[in-house]
This record gives sequence, C-alpha cells and structure tokens, in this order.
Amino acid sequence: MDLNCEKYGGEGENVIILHGLLGSAQNWRTHAKKLAVNNKVYVLDLPNHGKSPHFLQHDYPFLANQVGTYLKQHNIKPATIIGHSMGGKVAMQLVHDYPGLIKKLMVVDIAPKTYIDPDNLILRTLNAVNLNRLQSREEIDKKMAETITEKQVRAFLLTNLARDQQSKFYWKSNVSLLCENYNEILKSPKLINKIPIKTMFIKGTNSNYINTQDLLTIKKWFDDVSIKSLNTGHWVHAEQPTAFLDVANQFLSG
Repeated sequence: MDLNCEKYGGEGENVIILHGLLGSAQNWRTHAKKLAVNNKVYVLDLPNHGKSPHFLQHDYPFLANQVGTYLKQHNIKPATIIGHSMGGKVAMQLVHDYPGLIKKLMVVDIAPKTYIDPDNLILRTLNAVNLNRLQSREEIDKKMAETITEKQVRAFLLTNLARDQQSKFYWKSNVSLLCENYNEILKSPKLINKIPIKTMFIKGTNSNYINTQDLLTIKKWFDDVSIKSLNTGHWVHAEQPTAFLDVANQFLSG
C-alpha cells in the first residue's frame, strides 16, 4: 500500500519532509511550496496519519521501512530529508537503515533518545472523544477543551477531523492504534552505527525537547553534525517560518 505524498516543484534536489505525531502533509504545504522554488519537494503522510494507510504497527524501524520502500519504488534518490519531532526520529532511522538513500539530514526539535510522558494526554483525549455523539467541530473542540486548554494545540489536532460519505466525523489519524503504541513513539530510534552524512539539528530555545545532555548524545551518533537554535518552542517551522526556511534553504544549498 502506497503512502500518500504531496509533490511540489520540478527541478533541483530531492527534498523529503516528514511531519510529527498527529500531523500530515497538509501542515507543511506552505513551507513545501517555498522550498520547491529550487527543489523537488515530497511531503509524505506517514503511516497511520493523514491520507496514508492504517497499519497494525507503529515503531521506528517499521516507519522507516515504509518511507524507504516508497522512495525506492518511486526512484526518489539521493535526497535530503527534513523531519520534525516524530518525523525526525523516522528520518534518523531511515538514514541509519538505508545508507546511500539519503545524502543530508535535517532534524527539527527532537533527539535520538527515549522520552517520558506518562500522561499521554493528547492521544488519550482524542481517543476518548465520542465522535458519534457530537454534531459539530465546535462541540468536539469544546469537549477536547476539558483536558487540552491550549487553543492552538486543539486547532492543530482538529486538522485530523474529517467527515465520511455519511457525513459522520472520524479521525484521519489512526488514533486508537497510536494510543496503544505510544510507548513506541516515545522510544529512541534504533541506532547501532554512527551516521556519517551531513546533518543539522534545529532546536527551539523555548522547547525542552533537546537539552544539554542530548547535545552530547547527538554528537555521539552523528559524525558531521551542526546544531542551530531558533527562538521558538517545539513547533519551530510554524512559530518562525521565515527563519526556519532561511536555515533550511542554506542547508539544502550548502
């Protein structure tokens, strides 16, 4: 089963973009179009997200295999890959498992480590919403607001909401499966060998996803790595789009 992919541009370097948890290609359209001025940009919906198929599995070797298979089947190589959050972990795993497929790697605000989040608040909230009993996006938003107070976070999560042919609401992401596999999502990519290719990590200075200890871990696994900080939280590309695109374009052309 093929992953869903949005394609932009027609000339230049191949650039792959991988979104984060509960994101989709839709969230990266504006950035993809701007990066496509000088590049061929492919924005994938990862498995169990967006318009891509739902599977019974969601761990990093599996996700990397799905992306790697797509790139090889469509002859998209060599490529530079940009991954945010969960997508950054998939990108790290892909570079590790498919040497030669990716020539440069950009990881946005995530480290190669296992994270701790015992609450799993967001996925549990989405999984608990009874979409059959709610009649509008406003009602669903109100229900979610009982546990998720940040309006911007709810607005992002509601991009997962769609209606079927009978006009019934459903989540585009495989919410129940993601909830069951949340510990896999929190885990570090499975790295054995050091990564030799040119790599950049972008860290949000107001984000706690990459700390001082993580910088040492990054340098342990990546031989040719630079680390850039931008004045943002975790959603680096959304909070500072111009600065992010400047860094990305510089990395792509370097």
